[in-house]
Amino acid sequence: MQLWTDKTFSQFAIFFNSQFIVKTAENVSYTNKIDETSYVTGYDINWHYTLAQWVIYYFSDKYIAEVKSSGDQPRGFVSQNTSKLRFVGRIGRKAREARQKAELKCHFCNLKYCIEEERTEHEKFWHSNKLKVP
Repeated sequence: MQLWTDKTFSQFAIFFNSQFIVKTAENVSYTNKIDETSYVTGYDINWHYTLAQWVIYYFSDKYIAEVKSSGDQPRGFVSQNTSKLRFVGRIGRKAREARQKAELKCHFCNLKYCIEEERTEHEKFWHSNKLKVP
């Protein structure tokens, strides 16, 4: 499976089995392959969701790598220890109380999950090359 984009990095598509499976826009020339991963059964159920999550993961991973390499602290992030950045956003009191707190972190990229199954699926899909095979 491959993630492709146009020359402006504003439109995206998933290329699989020698064809574009899902695209963010028609009549766009997808010319740049920007990421690649092995196929995992089950992610073909909702290709649009897979594409959205992959794009988010791709850019957040690039952003974190850029911040680490530059040593700068991004806007909106506050930390006394630069190795542990946390986002300080505007979340209303009711929204915070209604949500279950995500306490399970991905072992590789530190995304947080509420349910163990979600974390396991995420790790199998996005970090399959890093998982130890028994």
